[in-house]
Amino acid sequence: MLDPVEEIKQKLDIIQLVGEYVPLKKAGANNWRGKCPFHNEKTPSFFVSSDKQIFKCFGCGAGGDVFTFIQKIEGTDFPEALRVLAQKAGVILQKQDPRAISQKTRLLDICQFSVKHWQDNLTMSDGLIALDYLKQRQLSMQTIKNFQLGFAMDSWDDLLNFLKAKGYTETEIFQAGFAVKKETGYGFYDRFRGRIMFPIWDIHGNVIGCTGRILKGDEKVAKYVNTPESPLYNKSRVLYGLDKAKSAIRSADLVVLVEGNMDVIASHQAGVTNVVACSGTALTMEQITLIKRYTNNIALCFDMDAAGKLAAGRSIDLVLAHGLNTKIVQLPFGKDPDDCIKKDKQLWLDAIKNSISAMEFYFKELVLTQNLHNVDGRKKAAKDFMAKIAMLDDVVEKDYWIKRLAADIGIDEKLLRDALPAKTKKNEPVNKIQQQPIISTRNKYIVLGEQLVGLLIKRPEFLDYTANLFAPDMMPELQLEKLYENLILCYNKNEKLDQCLANQKICDSLYLNSVILYAEARSEGFSETDLKNELILTIHELKKHYFEQKIETLRREIEKIGSADKVRLDKLMLELQDLVKQKLAIGD
Repeated sequence: MLDPVEEIKQKLDIIQLVGEYVPLKKAGANNWRGKCPFHNEKTPSFFVSSDKQIFKCFGCGAGGDVFTFIQKIEGTDFPEALRVLAQKAGVILQKQDPRAISQKTRLLDICQFSVKHWQDNLTMSDGLIALDYLKQRQLSMQTIKNFQLGFAMDSWDDLLNFLKAKGYTETEIFQAGFAVKKETGYGFYDRFRGRIMFPIWDIHGNVIGCTGRILKGDEKVAKYVNTPESPLYNKSRVLYGLDKAKSAIRSADLVVLVEGNMDVIASHQAGVTNVVACSGTALTMEQITLIKRYTNNIALCFDMDAAGKLAAGRSIDLVLAHGLNTKIVQLPFGKDPDDCIKKDKQLWLDAIKNSISAMEFYFKELVLTQNLHNVDGRKKAAKDFMAKIAMLDDVVEKDYWIKRLAADIGIDEKLLRDALPAKTKKNEPVNKIQQQPIISTRNKYIVLGEQLVGLLIKRPEFLDYTANLFAPDMMPELQLEKLYENLILCYNKNEKLDQCLANQKICDSLYLNSVILYAEARSEGFSETDLKNELILTIHELKKHYFEQKIETLRREIEKIGSADKVRLDKLMLELQDLVKQKLAIGD
């Protein structure tokens, strides 16, 4: 029977998997290229190989297979990555497989069992009133099933008893966010009671939390209760419905962001499926990072009351600061998309189609609402709107809005241009967003060494030439020295180099494949002359670095000896002179 890990690797294509997170472009016969998701870079140095089924960034050094990628990009452990990829590959994992079990996977199971229990409750006598409510909200049974809606009984221990019977502890149920500690400090009770339950999923469709809506009106009880932060659930990193919307977002090249879960559900039921929600929280940088995996175009739809306008303003500033093309959806009916869709789903479709640019929205809100007949009104309009113009990257768009503002408020255009604030940097917006920390780039000479070894594996006919110019001990690290040394041995035996190295277990196959991938990426489209020149330049840089390091080490030793040992000092000075000559012979 095939090992599940190997079966998953056989069934999943790393190009498709990585492509869900990183826009990739073809870079040769078997390789794809994109900007690394693990560090900030302007020039793409992240490669994915379709034949080797690995990824490698030659900027920060990250690399591996499908399991490594999921663990790194999702911040998961191996058991969780195994479950995610098994689900994608359609591989059934045996529960007793210890590789599939961790604290987080047990919590994921608690979430899934809880949702199933709440779904079953809808068909119980006590839950029929909740099912009637959902039907009154014009939700079909198929939609209720698709979104896994359910009902938490009005009980202190209904869910606790159900989960404990399945072998989970009260502490684990508490860690998943579904139980609350009693004030006495002893024991727990159900967090969700007498509520309609809306599961929250991660990008892979795993339930990680829930929102519970009170069924019976009670002013003393919160209308909505959410799962608290947990090892699974971080509200700032989740967009409600993204797991169901991501394909439609990519297809439409647009995401529509709404406020509430019901807005998402109603829109999906109406056939508009590129819609997600931030579920009552302020839009965050992490959520924008998620969105940018699928599109750079966003349409925001917020309630147009005072709170909604405030939320819209904050969100617009945030997405503009991160370079997204931003529009605003204005509803022709109702206070939210759910109301609008109930009236006529075509109204919702038209509202999205006719959405206005963020700057048009700001112009209406910041300029046209002011009394432009007096000086104070014009001053405020100019100050507020000029701050928004300063956020724009496109000089043509900036020019358009300055001219339009000048014409509408009756202020000289040159004065506005002179008063234009300096643009807030994308990594330092007004709300002090913290960018991903930049991972230091790798040692230049190790990269060059990998480049040389990889090129020689792909083009062994260059080995004779290289071996005469470049000794193994000139490599910048021991692993590369051994690789290069064995390349020469394999070549002399007339064996296929990559297979020979793998058989000798000089290094792990992942590292070897990464080195070859780099060589392929670097040499794609090169002529024979180009490759030879690349080889010569690489050898030149590595040899120069080798002698510089040797010279520096020798100089430190000479300084340490001083004049205490004249014989030793004279010997070292001769060695130093010889090294300097050899370095000068290489040239600049």
